[in-house]
Amino acid sequence: MPSTLGVAAIDEVWRAIDHEVTWLHGRWAIYRQLYGTSEARVDVLNQSAGTFAQMLQDVLLDDVQLGLAKLGDQAFTPMRGGRAENLTLKNLRDRVIASGALASELPPLLTRYEDACASIRDRRNKRIAHADLQVSLEAKASLLGPSREEIEVALKALRDVMNGVELHFTGTRTAYEFVLLQDDGDSLIATLTQGLRYRELVEQGAIPRDDLRSSRWGKI
Repeated sequence: MPSTLGVAAIDEVWRAIDHEVTWLHGRWAIYRQLYGTSEARVDVLNQSAGTFAQMLQDVLLDDVQLGLAKLGDQAFTPMRGGRAENLTLKNLRDRVIASGALASELPPLLTRYEDACASIRDRRNKRIAHADLQVSLEAKASLLGPSREEIEVALKALRDVMNGVELHFTGTRTAYEFVLLQDDGDSLIATLTQGLRYRELVEQGAIPRDDLRSSRWGKI
């Protein structure tokens, strides 16, 4: 952000959520690069380490859903003797409205986010973060998904909430959807492709079969 939000109670929570939202978009970008770009890329992953690639796909998809669901949780969690404050959009909403800002604009944005995350939260509550007995016995058939479109819609609603607050206080927006990562899914695909080509050259006899073993990489 180019400048402070101007209200300390809002600023500290907004910045912490901003960090979470940025990296959430980063993880989704990597997922899309690996699994949502082309069949050729999925084939590269499967030829390189198919079991690991499947595990990674499941972990990334569940992690993104966890991130989306957590941000939609209540501002406080009841505890014995009191309550614990949560880093959530509802906490941010309460602080913003308490300052006298966005009382009519922010709640509808948050409602759209909650609606977009309804199925995601259900998966979080029954499969990802908890093991609902009935769902587990039914092999999770009732909680299939999500589609990439579902995640994209939820992320768009999330950006609308964050940018609604940022725009009001600073006059600027953050383009979370264009997050740039130095080493990402594209980097991994490029390296794996080189490895597959190396394997091909070894099989063709163009490179000695003990070439890797005699190099520094053979000692890993």
